[in-house]
Amino acid sequence: MTDDHGLKAADVQVHRVGNQTQIVVADSGVGSDPRRGGTRDALDASRGLFGIRKRLDLPGGRIEIDSGLGRGDRFMLRVR
Repeated sequence: MTDDHGLKAADVQVHRVGNQTQIVVADSGVGSDPRRGGTRDALDASRGLFGIRKRLDLPGGRIEIDSGLGRGDRFMLRVR
């Protein structure tokens, strides 16, 4: 089964680095075009990323997004 973006699977990794927990979620979907605001659109989309970013801000965490058209998305969440 795939979603509307052709995504079949995502890889999730959890690491402890110093006093932070890092969660990396990567997929091989269609990605987004950063020249057209793709990563900003992803944060503002109804997929819940906006809410995740707001919650991460509270304990001093952050989210980093690496995306490119045709190469999928990679999200790194860091929390203390």
